[in-house]
Amino acid sequence: MPGLIKQKSYKDLYAFDTSLSSKHVLAEAYQQQVLRNKDYDSIWNEFLNLRSRTTQLYQGKMDFDTIAGRLKYAIDTAFTNRLPYVKNILISNPAKPHQLLILNGNNNATQTLPAGKYDILFLLQDNRYMKVTAIEVRPGGINYYSWKSLTINSADKFSKQLDTNIKSEKISGTMQCKCPKKPSAYLTVRILIFRNLETQ
Repeated sequence: MPGLIKQKSYKDLYAFDTSLSSKHVLAEAYQQQVLRNKDYDSIWNEFLNLRSRTTQLYQGKMDFDTIAGRLKYAIDTAFTNRLPYVKNILISNPAKPHQLLILNGNNNATQTLPAGKYDILFLLQDNRYMKVTAIEVRPGGINYYSWKSLTINSADKFSKQLDTNIKSEKISGTMQCKCPKKPSAYLTVRILIFRNLETQ
């Protein structure tokens, strides 16, 4: 995977300190030594986090059975700058659980949605999350919402399952993927959202 392996030339005869001296070059750059399994896992997990934040993995389908409205939202950066980054944004309609948008975390585009009430979940890098409910989208214009701060929920079984299923989605070489035709990550996330609604 590009960017995950760093290749460097080594100026000494050996890649280790033959005299066990603390003055050896590797003593000052210990992070350039052998990567262990947990290091690989950490690097790969962060790669998937950044993929979730920057890549639109799903094209969620909305049934426009009512007049559409547009939704625009923002969270005060004075609040978000103190938090891990948002890696995914999930927009769902509790009255129609089959309708779900899974957006990349840096997506700030205006969303066109059927008129109705929606929940928005912001999934953070560390699987903590913020949620706003009953956001009303009225037809015929832009519905703008902004928040100075939001309640931060601790990472739990629900958010960890969301993250696992979103990360399990494969993407094509062009980094674009349509909603899976077979039951997979997209469907599983929809089921998780629906079950979470039932327990509230």
